[in-house]
Amino acid sequence: MTRMTEDARAALAEEEGAAADHDLR
Repeated sequence: MTRMTEDARAALAEEEGAAADHDLR
């Protein structure tokens, strides 16, 4: 269960990073 949460958090952070990167461009 912990690993699932960590994976979800990593995916969310990646998505946020991509969105922020897209906004900066």
